[in-house]
Amino acid sequence: MGVQPVPTKEEWRQKIIDFYGADADEELFCIPSEGSGTYLSSALIEARMDASSPVVRWERPTSFAELPDHIREAECRDFCERELGPLLRALDPKLRHFLGEDFGRSGDLTVMMPFAIEQNLTRRAPFTVELRNIPFQQQEQILYFICDRLPRFGAGAFDARGNGHYLAERAMQRYGSERIFQVMLTAEWYRENMPPYKAAFEDGGILLSKDADTQAVGVTVTAPLATVTADKVVIDSADINLGGEGGAQVARIGDMVAVSGGSSAGNWPIISGSDKVRAS
Repeated sequence: MGVQPVPTKEEWRQKIIDFYGADADEELFCIPSEGSGTYLSSALIEARMDASSPVVRWERPTSFAELPDHIREAECRDFCERELGPLLRALDPKLRHFLGEDFGRSGDLTVMMPFAIEQNLTRRAPFTVELRNIPFQQQEQILYFICDRLPRFGAGAFDARGNGHYLAERAMQRYGSERIFQVMLTAEWYRENMPPYKAAFEDGGILLSKDADTQAVGVTVTAPLATVTADKVVIDSADINLGGEGGAQVARIGDMVAVSGGSSAGNWPIISGSDKVRAS
């Protein structure tokens, strides 16, 4: 009886890829399928939404940033106590809580989303906060108001790109580097974190606020004509959430964009910049 040859690493890898066939890119390498460019479908995201979880929005005019500190602080404190206080007091004190934050200042929203880890390990967002055109100091004030009152606050993940680095660093200084993760989004970060993120939706392990804007966050788009020379795609922040030419959708910061051809081929996250990327 002959000895069976041991397959090489390359042969073993190819065998697994062949097993998945046409679905290999999406299942093994987190690359959206050619048809839609969607990594998480709208239907899947909506199925993981909780109608009892509200979205609290606060927007101020540009002139608000010019007001004296004590006036801005007082108005922000009123907002926190009126809108966020009741939600925070209603949280279960026995559950561990965490916070995720995506930073924006003028063109983009800042989103703060706490999560409670329930007894069955479901990650449920009890509410979501969206801030538009809010000064740095007041974003910091709101962040502290929330985190100081989260029962059994375990950790937070903060967008540390660009201007977001300020708030991420301030959170780290207040709550400690062991609890605050300052996240710099890269292609490698997406490759490591998107599979468990997707699995949480598929397995019912996550519940978000039921809201149209929240639903749109997780949907990716395809821009096959984009030109990229690094591990990111850049767009004009003024184009975010606006319709493109001929009614086409405009890709948004945070979307994964599929690029074909050349050394830049692959899926890259949109970060920021000045070159417009439009998606059909």
